[in-house]
Amino acid sequence: MLIRDSRQFSWFSISRDGEKLVQQYACEEQWENLGVDQVKHDLLNGGFRVVGGPPENREAAWAWVRKKEGKPPIKLFQAVPETSSHLFL
Repeated sequence: MLIRDSRQFSWFSISRDGEKLVQQYACEEQWENLGVDQVKHDLLNGGFRVVGGPPENREAAWAWVRKKEGKPPIKLFQAVPETSSHLFL
């Protein structure tokens, strides 16, 4: 997640993915301090007071709550097994 800064010999910059990861860790630290119950309560009421931010932030908060509650992550898309390649009309 570090990129060598070509303008400075021994300096590195954080990539965009790295910046997102740092922000995610900061949010998770804040949620840890607040506790699962408070974060979940906020999410159930829209997620604007405690969680805030864009919809992606609320999705990450829900994933964090599920992880803390010991529930498996939600799969957005589930592959459907193909049973036949023939189409009957």
